[in-house]
Amino acid sequence: TEVLTKVDSLILLLKTDHEDTSKVNHLNDLGWELMYQNPDTSIILGKRALALSKKLRWEKGIANSYGNFGAYNYLKGDYPKALDYYFKALKLDDVILSETKNLSEKQEVKNKIAAVLGNIGLVYSDQGDYPKALDYYFKALKIAEELGNKNGIAGLLGNIGIVYIEEIHKEVTDSINYAKRIQEAVLPVSESARSILPEHFILFKPKDIVSGDFYWTTRVVSHVSDGVTGSHGFVSGTMPASHTVTIITVADCTGHGVPGAFMCMLSISFLTEIVRKQELTLANQVLNELRKAIINALQQKGVSGEQKDGMDISLLVVNTKINECQWAGANNSLYLIQTVASQPFELKEIKGDKMPIAIHPVMNDFTNHQFKVEKGDCLYLFSDGFADQFGGPKGKKLKYSAFKKIIAEISVSPQARPMKEQGEQIEMALEKWMNFNGKKYEQIDDITVLGIRI
Repeated sequence: TEVLTKVDSLILLLKTDHEDTSKVNHLNDLGWELMYQNPDTSIILGKRALALSKKLRWEKGIANSYGNFGAYNYLKGDYPKALDYYFKALKLDDVILSETKNLSEKQEVKNKIAAVLGNIGLVYSDQGDYPKALDYYFKALKIAEELGNKNGIAGLLGNIGIVYIEEIHKEVTDSINYAKRIQEAVLPVSESARSILPEHFILFKPKDIVSGDFYWTTRVVSHVSDGVTGSHGFVSGTMPASHTVTIITVADCTGHGVPGAFMCMLSISFLTEIVRKQELTLANQVLNELRKAIINALQQKGVSGEQKDGMDISLLVVNTKINECQWAGANNSLYLIQTVASQPFELKEIKGDKMPIAIHPVMNDFTNHQFKVEKGDCLYLFSDGFADQFGGPKGKKLKYSAFKKIIAEISVSPQARPMKEQGEQIEMALEKWMNFNGKKYEQIDDITVLGIRI
């Protein structure tokens, strides 16, 4: 009501104003009062004030109009125009200051200059140019301190503090983005890197910029010469020597964001060493060696209160030459859909060992599950992020039973849905769960699902 009363008063004054400096002030004042409600109207009023000021050759009115134009364009988000007008106002105010002899009038002009300098700093701050923002804020602060303007000093110090915080935030964000580029460099994200995979999809959704989940794949020559009996009840056989195998991994490291990403890169480095240099291709042996490497690197002793960093992992070894797979898991399962003739499609779950890749009360060897596969069989590796995601009608976790049902529904079909389409369907199911009836649920963890077809 107070603003409206002032607006009404200014409109009445303008009706009786002559073409003089009072009218210029009233036009500028009215524009200022309306700028938050309607900056376009303020610009029109400002143009009238500027035209009249130039006609009267009144430098103060021109400078005020320029300053107002800067504010109006800033509110509209037109930063280049805002800066242009602020610098015009600043240049003219400097001229006015040099021509002013009266002490109180000089102080008034200096206050205006400080305000314009502060506004320029604000524009640069919003543009993310923090060095320039600080430069102009400190110039304004120097004048405010000289004049003893306590309110001005307080406001400028607050803005300077905000810039320092934003600068730190930007540096941290830039560092995290750089970490993301490093992480992407070690993940097989490119088409060429993923070309060694059979027909597949990868759903990879980090909660933050960088991820505590990772997927990794490589192709190596297997030198296994002795038979390894399957332990899950599937048809089992042996891995003969000198067969090329594809190793596929999905893992979930402790935490997410930057700490999880460091664990990811450390783990990928160890996997590369174990598989490519030590030439281990038995799934459980790879996990056994990976656990040793993680415990050694993190200097885990198993003492009370010690940080239990590590990972849950699913590691698959595929030999398409003899249609045989090995798999081992640490707290993670593998889903398998087989296309057995004359039998209905069925999703089978191979459960991993209940121990992580880390120090743990139980430190048995991981189990090696070995089984035959046929052309068209689908296998799914995943972290716990999908099943643990909140959403749906009651805002609860999806859980593995529902996740398993989603996998079964998108993969078991008479049309043998392509893997790319399966990935799209799984992502759509996740989005639907997280955005239920207009309510959006925040992603709580990194999410990775990788599916392949033999």
